[in-house]
Amino acid sequence: MNGILPSDVEKALADCPAEYVQMHNMNSGHPQIQGCKRGTVFFFNRRYLIYVGVNGRNSKYPCIGFDPESNRRIKCTVDAFAKIQKICAVQ
Repeated sequence: MNGILPSDVEKALADCPAEYVQMHNMNSGHPQIQGCKRGTVFFFNRRYLIYVGVNGRNSKYPCIGFDPESNRRIKCTVDAFAKIQKICAVQ
């Protein structure tokens, strides 16, 4: 078990800046983002994160994950999108 509760996912999505949501929606057809669902829990860099959106101003680390343990957003590389797509494809 990853230790992330449904309330953590709700909080992460509620506290997410509108810019990240808007960029996720604008780029939803992009091959790297296509199939990624906001609120998906994924394992990245030795921690479980909740995918909350896309930072359009950072091409090197565009994926934004929320870490409930530290209560902060983490920038992730494009590799994170591949992990999220695999998880969403299985669900």
